[in-house]
Formats: sequence, structure tokens, C-alpha cells
Amino acid sequence: MSAAGGATIAAAVCADCGTPAPSRHCPACGQKTTLDSSLGAMISSLLHDLSHVDGKFFRTLPMLAFRPGLLTRRYIDGQRTRYVGPSVIFLSSAFLMFLSFNLLPASPPPPACDSTSALHRAGTAVRKDLQELGPAVGSILPPTSPTGLPASVQWIERHASADIRAKAEASLRNPEVALMKVKQKAYKLGFLLIPLSFPALWLLVGLRPGVRSYDLVVFSLYSVGIMSLLLTVVMLLAGTGLFAWPLYTTLLLGVPPVHFFVHLRGTFALSNADALWRTAVLCVVATLSLVAFLMLVLVWGILI
Repeated sequence: MSAAGGATIAAAVCADCGTPAPSRHCPACGQKTTLDSSLGAMISSLLHDLSHVDGKFFRTLPMLAFRPGLLTRRYIDGQRTRYVGPSVIFLSSAFLMFLSFNLLPASPPPPACDSTSALHRAGTAVRKDLQELGPAVGSILPPTSPTGLPASVQWIERHASADIRAKAEASLRNPEVALMKVKQKAYKLGFLLIPLSFPALWLLVGLRPGVRSYDLVVFSLYSVGIMSLLLTVVMLLAGTGLFAWPLYTTLLLGVPPVHFFVHLRGTFALSNADALWRTAVLCVVATLSLVAFLMLVLVWGILI
């Protein structure tokens, strides 16, 4: 028995998996064969776990920010115990970004309005634009009705507008609830950023000798993770109001291309010229992927 009131248990077999374990650790699962059940041992284990995890984060995050290619290359090559894995970085950054969204001060609610009349005004404006646009493009438009509306628009109005209008009206009546739904969908669907950008990344570097799909996934997870952390930092700084908006715009528009360039060059051993044109293409792809993701989140969060 230990002095703190707990028991020190030594066993010839592992208490976890039942494997014979004559030494201090189980040869199958690695668990200690001597188990200290005292309160002091629990506190010591907690401090050890915290320092171990924090140490890996403090070692990984600076490298991910300033030497991402070296970090990704080392992880791909098998040096994994000393660094936080890309999946953990991705999930942690997504959680922190979602948390920062909810920490930001809420914007003042919009002035009260009649949702039905607002939708009616919007629909009238769309009809007017379609009527003006129809004669200009001539045969490009589908056949139109006597009112000047294309038949496809009439079909949408007849078959889909009732459900969409009801959900849109509900969102207009409760904008805070709609915003919360969008935030939740963004957090749950964050993983879609990887498959949205993966095909283009595979075409850019996946065809090079020795590059595996696993390497591209590691690169993508680390890259999306650090970009999420950058967005989180910018949002929190913007919430404080300490700096002017040009600084935040510079960070959001200037840091990603530089980071993509360094990350690509270091991970896949590219020359400066090869990394530069691939960075330009990757920036375009990342922007399109982000727009597609935001549109999906907005539609799913409000209308589904």
C-alpha cells in the first residue's frame, strides 16, 4: 500500500490486455505493470500528460508557422512522436475557430421588417431584371411565358419556392438562430475543405515521382489547420478593435500565398520557380474551394 492511501499493484500479467508481462511494461500494449492508485500518482500523471502534450504543441506550431515544409517532410518520413499529427492540428484549429466565432461580440440585430413583404420586393426586382434581360440575350434564354419569365424560372416558382420561401422567412424572423445554424454547419462540414482542394493538389504535385496520396493529405491537413489558426487570430484581434482593418486584410491576403510557397517548396523539394507557379494555382484553387464551401454552408444552414 502507498503512503497516500492508494495501492501499488504489481502483476505478472497486464491488467489491460492480459498479456504476460514480467518486466515493468507490457510487451503488447506498453502499459505499466506496477500501478500506483494514490492521489499523488494521479496528480503526477496529470502534470506529465499536460506537459507532454504542451511540449509537442510548442514544438509543432512554430515549425508549422515558419518552417511548414520541414515539419511536413519530417512527419511523412516517420518522425512522428515528437510532433502533433496533422489530424489533431486540423481538428484543434477547427474547434478554436468555431469557438472564436462565438466569442466575438454579436452584431446589432437588423431593424424589424416584414419578411413576407421583403421577399415580395426581392421577387419583384428579380422579375423586373429577367424581363429586361430576356430581349437582350434573345435565343439564349429558355422559352418565356406571356409575363416574360423564362419557363425554367416558372418551374422553380411552382415546385420549389414554397418550401424555400418558408425557410427563408423563418431565417428572416430569427436571424440569430439562422446565424447559429450556419456556424454549426461550418464547424461540422469543415472537413470538406480537404476533398474540395485535393484534386487540384494531386494534379499539381501528386504526379511527381515518389509522392503518395498520404503525403498530399498530410500537406492538406497541416495547411488548412494553420490557415484556420490564422483566421482565428485575425478574428480575435479584430474583435478587440486595437488595430485598423488594413492590417487584418494584409494578414489574410498576404500570409497564405507566402505560406503556400514555403510549404510546397519544402515538402516536395521544388525549385523556387516550380513552387511559385504552383503557389499561384493553389491560391486560386483555395479561393474557389473556400467560396464553394461557404455557399454550401450557407445553403445547408439556412434552407436545409
